[in-house]
Amino acid sequence: MAILQLNNLSNKFISTNEISRLFNCHERYPEKIPYKFILYNQRILKWLGITAQVAENNGQFGVQLSSSNLIGSAPLRDPKTGKYKLDIVVKSRFSEDISSLIDLLEATISPEFSDLELLKTNTVRAPIYFDCINYILAFQKAINTKWRKFSVREQIESYPKGSTNWTKYAQKSCDTRELLRYPNRNNILLIDHPAWQKLCYVLKFALDTLKSQNVPQNIRIKYQENISQLTQYLIAHKTTYTRDEFHISPHDPLTIKELKGLANILITLNRKNAKAWRIDSSELFERYVQHICKLIGKRVGGEVRSNPKMSIKGFPYLPAWSLKYLEPDVILRIENTLIPIDAKYKAHMLNHSGSELKETFRSDLHQVLAYSSFCESANKTSWIFYPFMSSESNEENITIKKIKLEITSPVSNSNITTYLFGISLKTSDIPNIVDNIIPEINKIVSIPE
Repeated sequence: MAILQLNNLSNKFISTNEISRLFNCHERYPEKIPYKFILYNQRILKWLGITAQVAENNGQFGVQLSSSNLIGSAPLRDPKTGKYKLDIVVKSRFSEDISSLIDLLEATISPEFSDLELLKTNTVRAPIYFDCINYILAFQKAINTKWRKFSVREQIESYPKGSTNWTKYAQKSCDTRELLRYPNRNNILLIDHPAWQKLCYVLKFALDTLKSQNVPQNIRIKYQENISQLTQYLIAHKTTYTRDEFHISPHDPLTIKELKGLANILITLNRKNAKAWRIDSSELFERYVQHICKLIGKRVGGEVRSNPKMSIKGFPYLPAWSLKYLEPDVILRIENTLIPIDAKYKAHMLNHSGSELKETFRSDLHQVLAYSSFCESANKTSWIFYPFMSSESNEENITIKKIKLEITSPVSNSNITTYLFGISLKTSDIPNIVDNIIPEINKIVSIPE
């Protein structure tokens, strides 16, 4: 299945011919295709942080796409029929393994998911509450199916039958009061049969999951009525615990087949649904740097604080255009030394020759220097982390790149050392990154072996 790919923080031009080829659509008036593409997909593109406008490039008419910090995937509509036809994927510009990073940083950051289904299976899976939503909606349809099954039940009757349990009768017939009480096994057509009771147990699990505070509030509000109705239903119906997957019989009604399939997903916790998703790559890199700094803090016995807020007050008042606080990404304290640390998802460590990044770096440097003013010592230290890929260098297997800047004041005796660290975004390289940063700390403070 075709997909449309672009990197985040980049531009991509798609000609009218390419759009027609991707969607296999051929308009009588091809000049309408770019306009319809933007019209049908405006909401989806905006959700992924992509701006789209009709443009001309080298004499070709088409659509110019400009991506933001966001990475993710979502389905796109066919500009002719309006039906979802293919997926758009916004990839990371630094080729990091998003799935492994999300797994590593699961406690601090997770993707945001949409209700839209991807047309192609994706490695980033939706949370289990989406499976629970699918299950409760399918359960409500199955209730109306009135799925009946025969169940064997023993009943005491006043006359014998071919299904009478004579062994049990013989044991009790010595009592004259039991002479006309025959334990007969009867086949009764039930709605509330054992298989349905097991499906009710899975329903209870799905409802408990959806009531959890881990589920976004807007999801809980959206399905509140369904949750309330089914909670009342469970009060009047028995549940039977099960850990076994349901056998889907060819004789089962279609609604029951669907319900059993969804129940099996929940039982095995196999999240097969693939939802549209997005995540801010800048925030992901910030959390990655914070994770590395915590590992460094443990090694050197330092205190690590992530996103501490430094409040700003104004006298007699704080102007509306003023900042209310400063918020460095990390502050590492070792003994009496403070090291402010900032994470920047930028390509500075991959481009050392060009001057086009000078102004953005000026902003980065001024930021950490401002944070350094809170350190009491005359000789201050600050760090800035940037992404780095060893494939961009002639050297192999490099997981970290270091540049040391010495900033000396001509009007005071103080100076600031700022380290620029370019780090690999492979989770397997984290131990080596930590090992390479520790010696720089040893130069600042004396750390016991």
